[in-house]
Amino acid sequence: MRPDAKVPASEITGFALGGMGSNFIIMLVSSFLLVYYTNVVGVSAAAVATVMGVTKIFDGLSDLAAGYIVDHTHSKWGKCRPWQIRMILPTIICTFLMFWVPSGISSGLKIAYIFVTYNLVNTICMTMIGVSHAALNGSMSMDQKSRGLNGGILMVLGIIGGIILNSTVLQITSAVGGGNPYTQRGWTAMILIYIAVYAVLASFGFFFTTERVTESQREKAKAEVNEGDGKRKSESDVKILEALKILIHDKYWVIFVITMIFVLYMQTSLGMSNVYYAQYVLGDVFYYTPLGNFNSIGALLAAFITLFLMVKMKKRTICISGLVFVAVGAFMPAVSVNMTWLYASSIFKGIGTGVCACVLPGMLQDSITYGQWKSGKDVLGMGNAAYSFCNKLGASIGTILLGFLLEAGGFDGSLAVQPAGAISAIKALYIWIPGIAVILSIAAMSFYDLDKKYDKVAAELKERMGLTEKPEKTEKSEN
Repeated sequence: MRPDAKVPASEITGFALGGMGSNFIIMLVSSFLLVYYTNVVGVSAAAVATVMGVTKIFDGLSDLAAGYIVDHTHSKWGKCRPWQIRMILPTIICTFLMFWVPSGISSGLKIAYIFVTYNLVNTICMTMIGVSHAALNGSMSMDQKSRGLNGGILMVLGIIGGIILNSTVLQITSAVGGGNPYTQRGWTAMILIYIAVYAVLASFGFFFTTERVTESQREKAKAEVNEGDGKRKSESDVKILEALKILIHDKYWVIFVITMIFVLYMQTSLGMSNVYYAQYVLGDVFYYTPLGNFNSIGALLAAFITLFLMVKMKKRTICISGLVFVAVGAFMPAVSVNMTWLYASSIFKGIGTGVCACVLPGMLQDSITYGQWKSGKDVLGMGNAAYSFCNKLGASIGTILLGFLLEAGGFDGSLAVQPAGAISAIKALYIWIPGIAVILSIAAMSFYDLDKKYDKVAAELKERMGLTEKPEKTEKSEN
């Protein structure tokens, strides 16, 4: 199989369905877990946010370990695919336990239980799944358009999953809980349904994908600058610190990571404040459903359009355009809380999110490919893992800030009406913090200009693999 072959539609669909399964778990954690802990379990927002924030640091460190494991996985199925199937059972068990905090124990024991189960899901299960699935996009093909389509279809199915989630989670918990959306019985029923869905979808990521960029082909692609030193290193000889050094000197990977730190910071603040904003600012928690669904509909429409735009436009241009839409939508609720206006705000944010999410996965893999061309060493797993670590560090800060802002404002999950300070904190988390973060991400992305160089970079790598005639060299002075 040629490593630059176009990926067939069946495999793109399998890749996206596998990602959709894990995205259900990720969305449950990012949008509903804090609400479960504060309004069902009864733990303070600051305590939970601190646990979640500190855990994200461990989670980020585990990304580096996961990347090392992926880079050193040798199996007949490839480097990435095996982890999609291996992690299904551990994820089912740990996710159920995370949403089943025992009643009747002290607050201290509840916090300890939350720390352990949250770490099991995020630090171990989601890390191995996420790093291997992101790297799988790079291993399925070197073809830039196929990578973009993988990300685009994954985004489309992720949006559909978001609509399903927004429309069912609180409805299930309320129906099973006898009209009360915050009972343990209701949340247990809901999580049993979703871990079953995850298990089915995740299997597609293994059974319906192929890794075309094989280990032997990566070895052939060592940079020519290393050929004369008499001690060319194999991929498995690239250690963690060396891999990190390669990534730090890959300017496009660095620019991409900085951009995504702000994007993930924005998503953390929005995702965790959505339910609180609907319940305590708008006065009805079920406003969360239409607000979320308008966001998802906007993202879905944008994703379909973006799949066609990617053929004609640079990824950087598409990404910045999407971020501008998100920024406009983020600030709109500061003008009015009229529901029509807020629905329009959600559509704007959704359009921007849909546009960006179609191109961002491919941009990450392109930046790692550039680093391979520049250094002569393949760090696919570590490139995805280190990127994930940086994002989680940003999300960690955002989570801790969210909890302490709520606590400082006097938030109390047992109160039907929150004090003015808590309302101000929720508004800041829903409007101002996301908007400022997006503006900073636009500034960072403006320095990304890899699109105009990528064809030559990819052509030289193919030539090193012996797949094409030797192309005109790209200037190595480009940093």
